Amino acid sequence: MKSHFNIDSEILQRYANGDCSPEEEALIDAWFVDYKSKLPKLELDEATLEADLADVWGRFELQGDHKIQRLPSWKKWLPIAASLLIVGTAAYYFSFNRVEQTTNKVVSEAQVSNNIPEPTRIKDSKVDVPAAENGAVLILSSGEKVYLNNLGQAESRSDHQVDIDLSSSEQISYKTGETANQQGSTATNTIIVPPGSVYKVLLADGTKVSLNADSKLTFPIAFQGSKREVFLEGEAYFEVTKRTSPSSSGREHQTFVVHAGSAAVNVLGTKFNVKAYRNDKKHSFTLEEGSIALSVPTSPAPLLLKPGQQALQVGKQLDIKEVDIDKELAWKSGDFYFDGETIQEIMSQISRWYAIDIHYMGPMGDQRYISNISRRKSLKEVLEILETTTNLKFSIQQNDRERRLMVIP
Repeated sequence: MKSHFNIDSEILQRYANGDCSPEEEALIDAWFVDYKSKLPKLELDEATLEADLADVWGRFELQGDHKIQRLPSWKKWLPIAASLLIVGTAAYYFSFNRVEQTTNKVVSEAQVSNNIPEPTRIKDSKVDVPAAENGAVLILSSGEKVYLNNLGQAESRSDHQVDIDLSSSEQISYKTGETANQQGSTATNTIIVPPGSVYKVLLADGTKVSLNADSKLTFPIAFQGSKREVFLEGEAYFEVTKRTSPSSSGREHQTFVVHAGSAAVNVLGTKFNVKAYRNDKKHSFTLEEGSIALSVPTSPAPLLLKPGQQALQVGKQLDIKEVDIDKELAWKSGDFYFDGETIQEIMSQISRWYAIDIHYMGPMGDQRYISNISRRKSLKEVLEILETTTNLKFSIQQNDRERRLMVIP
């Protein structure tokens, strides 16, 4: 299997250490998608796969020039490990040693200065942070970066003869239809939406994707074959169009698959939300319209969801429950909806939306809160409401381009 990607060991090592640039990370993601599309189907039971993986680890450790640190959660990679074993030990190496990366981190009391700011009302703060705006970075199959912002691009690009409309300030659009050549159907693009931003993508098949802050989507620039596969880290709302593709028996439905963490969502045409941030303990899959089949390593058969249902994945545990769709999709409507969440869970959303680091200046306890706040408000306005409902104090600090939110019990 020949590949047009130029991946060397240094890039793989940086990927393993979490030191890749966004372009390099997108290149490796694209490489994996390209290889995966060319691999034969392989069915391995978990016991056989674990034995094979243990053998690969042993071979690495026999080589003195390889310093490999095993991750304790490597079993979550079992769904892709069979493919990676075929690709080769290099692909296996970078997939198993990927280090968690995030722009915004939550820091404990022990990691910050003991100079706790004097508690004052947040409305008296001289520092404020506006709500998130439209913005993203598009990485083409060549590795070229295109910066998207709320000013609009008023131009278009082409990638493997697939036109990309960049003229909108809030959405990029790929040319629809089935005219893309075979090379274009395997080339991928990646859109990275940083903390403090949101963006939309109209894929080549007509599917609409709304990306929440701190999210990344990797996708083919054109779709051919029986499946349309995309890879998500973060949160996104999908409006998937029904589509057929040529087959030996005429035409067949083209399944749309969203890979998110260890789970895969299979649909034909539907509306649903996926929340799968890499550092979150909980991943959720919420169906608004149509039907989806959710595949996870711990379930022998796909789980079918009906409209109004949500699958909540916590480690190996998977629960399905009825939910209020308006509340669950409040982010898409421009609201924060906190329903029995801890202050740490609330601050996780605040951190992504306002692109600010959170510092806890003491124990927070396990109290849970209910609140509904507009995401269009500035950070100070949101914190004024939270001060009233939580009895906590907040302090916004800024040093050049670095912003911190101190949570004071």
